[in-house]
Amino acid sequence: MPKICRLEARCSLSTLVESTALPFTALAFERKLSLALDIAPALSVSGDAQTLAQLLAILLDNALKYAAPGTEVTVRLCRQKKHALLSVHNNGELIPADALPRLFDRFFRVDKSRARAAGGYGLGLSIAKTIANAHGGDIRAESTAEHGTVFTVTLPLSE
Repeated sequence: MPKICRLEARCSLSTLVESTALPFTALAFERKLSLALDIAPALSVSGDAQTLAQLLAILLDNALKYAAPGTEVTVRLCRQKKHALLSVHNNGELIPADALPRLFDRFFRVDKSRARAAGGYGLGLSIAKTIANAHGGDIRAESTAEHGTVFTVTLPLSE
């Protein structure tokens, strides 16, 4: 399997998340949404900044695409012991519980008719999972009426 990223480089995940998320503010505004950032400072990981930025861009693009108008999309980055937790949250149409286990499968679409209207090929979340796994991390999704939809990426912090 070809290497998708350089894992030997240390990068500031805090800076990367902020610089990747800020350009999405304009897109959020166009879609009548707001974008909130809650980023813990000085969190670093060993990895490739370009692919980690791609992972966040995929999650933000999806969150903005499927958020209900007038709501807020939130990006959070925090420390949990020896890991960084990066989460992207939105409120919109919920993902059915039976679809959650397949979300990261290539070409999987929750709703084929809605997917055509929103665009894309069903590869983004599969790519995001590949990037998270290549960095020694993981990605998961939750979607409940109580909390909305949250995608969380766990990555090991560099010491």
